[in-house]
Amino acid sequence: DKVKSITSVEHHNEWYHLVSKKLPENAKLIYKQLVYDAEYSQAVFEENKKYHIIIIDGRDRVNSVKNAINALSENGIVVFDNTDRTQYQKGIDILLKNGFRKIDFEGLSPVTAQNNMTSIFYRKNNCLDI
Repeated sequence: DKVKSITSVEHHNEWYHLVSKKLPENAKLIYKQLVYDAEYSQAVFEENKKYHIIIIDGRDRVNSVKNAINALSENGIVVFDNTDRTQYQKGIDILLKNGFRKIDFEGLSPVTAQNNMTSIFYRKNNCLDI
């Protein structure tokens, strides 16, 4: 096992109840109502720990980015989905202004069959050694 634990935040109650029953022991799913710039984007602090990898692929992404920076370990990275969308530019700018570098991955999305972009934001001495 390479992953000690995984924590995910979900705002869709029905999906939360469906998925939470199927998770492995090292996975935890947290339900938060979707209120922008509130407990949903701040759920990253609930475990009171620092994360090596934070994936941003839900709602309230710009506020999630703001909070993710403070919840990352020193060698942590952020995987930010759909960075080709203009509404997420502010989140990208926040990461870049905080010393992160960016690698883009672009290709067909399995859901929409359109080109989409996912980006990895990292600093020196990161957990991926990039």
